[in-house]
Amino acid sequence: MGVNYWLDFQERIERHGGMIYDPSIVPPDVLVLPSDDERDPFADTPFGDPGGKLDRQLVDRVEAGVVLIRVTSKWDQPTGHGSGFVVNEKGWVVTNYHVVRSAAKATVRYHDGTERPAQGMVAFDERGDLAILQVGSPPAGVKPLELGPIQPPSQGESVFAVGHPGGLEFSVTTGIVSAVRKTSDLPREFALRLDAPGDTLWVQTNAVLLGGSSGGPLCDQNGRVIGVNTLLVGRERFGFACHVSHVAALLANPRAQPEVLPGLRPLNDIENPLADLDPKVQALWQEFQYRYVAHQMDKRRDPKAEDPRGTFAEQLWQIANSDRRSITAVQALWLACQLYSTEQSDAVLQRALARLLEDHIENRGLHRVLRDIARLRHGAVDGFFEQVSKRSTHRHVQAAACFYRAIHLALLDRAQDNDAINGLLDRCAKEFGDVRLDAASLAEHAQAFRSVFGRVSVGKPANELTGQDVDGKPMKLADYRGRAVLLMFFTDSSPHCVLMYPHVRQLAQRYSDQPFVLLGVNCDGGDTLRNLIRDGKVTWRCWADGASGPIAKQWQVSQFPTLYLIDKQGIVRKVFNDRPEEKELDEAVEKLVQGQLGTK
Repeated sequence: MGVNYWLDFQERIERHGGMIYDPSIVPPDVLVLPSDDERDPFADTPFGDPGGKLDRQLVDRVEAGVVLIRVTSKWDQPTGHGSGFVVNEKGWVVTNYHVVRSAAKATVRYHDGTERPAQGMVAFDERGDLAILQVGSPPAGVKPLELGPIQPPSQGESVFAVGHPGGLEFSVTTGIVSAVRKTSDLPREFALRLDAPGDTLWVQTNAVLLGGSSGGPLCDQNGRVIGVNTLLVGRERFGFACHVSHVAALLANPRAQPEVLPGLRPLNDIENPLADLDPKVQALWQEFQYRYVAHQMDKRRDPKAEDPRGTFAEQLWQIANSDRRSITAVQALWLACQLYSTEQSDAVLQRALARLLEDHIENRGLHRVLRDIARLRHGAVDGFFEQVSKRSTHRHVQAAACFYRAIHLALLDRAQDNDAINGLLDRCAKEFGDVRLDAASLAEHAQAFRSVFGRVSVGKPANELTGQDVDGKPMKLADYRGRAVLLMFFTDSSPHCVLMYPHVRQLAQRYSDQPFVLLGVNCDGGDTLRNLIRDGKVTWRCWADGASGPIAKQWQVSQFPTLYLIDKQGIVRKVFNDRPEEKELDEAVEKLVQGQLGTK
């Protein structure tokens, strides 16, 4: 239990069809946390300061210094747009690093329509999510925006943002400073998305920010920049801007020679080779997802319907093999590994792991593929991680291999691996404790994972689980002692969970006259659970835990769905950290009901 917390990709919001998250979807240019609300984003939302009125000359002056940044990948594909602003007489442009993180080309367009290419980055901070682009002298009439004071603004102070929210170019929105917070003070789910140092200052505002606002200025009533708009949070739509003090620190230490844009770096120096897929890999992956969804539907009519995973794994292997030492090969090998599940894809997995070691062991971004490989229950995976930790020259890759090897072994649920897991976690804490993985150090991850690994695992009693159902009535897991329990943590925002609804309803009905019960922990906000019950999609009793409720935190679940099979004595007999095959789940439940699961 809790193993897959460390397997979540930082940017993975599973809102896409198919079996596996689609990484080909271009990352948004404002980091947006998911929202259940699919209504008009402006409806019934108290944006901004309705009473605020800005001086027209002030707006014109600031707006003239704001730019639109259009980004093109190394595949000559447009990958989105963001905002920025001119910061000095040299024409340098401040923006968010994530706006240009996959850019091989970046074009800056000023308010008068003039366009100029960015020549590189004179300063950048990946973790702080800031970049300063060298562009050249700005057009006549464009004056650099003045930076505000180093001291944080006061709560309640009026502010305005300029940028291109939702593609509405050069828009001005108003609001107030809701708060000023450090990364260390933010809720964990926000901090994970930002992955900024703990002492980074963020100006929280209710000024309108949407996709396209990233990198634009948040200004005080004098037109001085007090922050760089960076993060938008879900339904509540709180905006967060990186405080201007961090921009000032970058400006004080520019590079002697501009750094090339991230999309032009050599493969071995690319921190995230998975951020922007080669179009041919993307097209094949999307075709697979459509085919896999169709296969899942066909399988209900014909259990012998051919699983497409083996065929597509082979096609991905052929792409990787045609251009071995390329970013395209890394992407194709990574996806081919994820398609392991059948005898047909077994050979591809082994070839792909060997090729990653042979051709890409020197890649700085190799750690990005490791957490997905950790999920695979195959004998070659453990040896692969061991070789990566020995042969990589990058300490952070060695550290990730050590940690994900421990996770891989834990997923296998074998008692004989316990000593090895503890040894790997010891090494993570002692040798690699200062290495950061996502928003925490490896020492912190190892300590938290050891707690989960030692407290909740197969063969041990399930933690007590108490809370309320959707009607506010109390629920306790202990009340179901004496019955076999299938406990499902789920959220309606995950397509994997949604695809499971019909099958688990059938399971509950199939065993309705036996000592078995299906229970859920719903992790959606608002009225989502009530609506699911009303519409007949969820027919089993659920704890209403909310989007960041205490039950999921206590059980340390963040991967959805996560399923626990608990026997009549309250012992955890099996854990599924992802959506299982229907046949596999059926067999496990039957054994659980008969008292034969995990007892030998």
